[in-house]
Amino acid sequence: MKFTVEIDPEINPDAVGEYLRSSFFDEKVINKKHYPFAYRVTGCYSTFGWQKDVEKLEPVELSSEDGGSHEFKEFWTCGKKTFAGETVECRWYWDDPEDGDGEIQFLLPNGKRLININCKKDYGWFLTDSLKET
Repeated sequence: MKFTVEIDPEINPDAVGEYLRSSFFDEKVINKKHYPFAYRVTGCYSTFGWQKDVEKLEPVELSSEDGGSHEFKEFWTCGKKTFAGETVECRWYWDDPEDGDGEIQFLLPNGKRLININCKKDYGWFLTDSLKET
């Protein structure tokens, strides 16, 4: 059975962020020894293998002036995927020297970005249309 559900990222950014994460990344549990009860693995850069239908893009170099989180340059891994005729771009960056976490951003067709600044967590997503709010 399949369900079609509309979820507004303005109202529930966590649900939309996690849906997009599972659509972009292969979250299969490869090592049952380390994850005996897991049905999906998220978080660390080692879980960021693209799904087969994600189109890989060239990495993007960002600083805080153009959408990155910090003053120094960051190299973001990028891919894109189409949903109902609309393209969503995913960018992720790992190993922030300040806190050792990664960040995921989804660039939505309406120009807004859905962001999780601690990609080890499946909550804390927020929606923004400003490059300066990360």
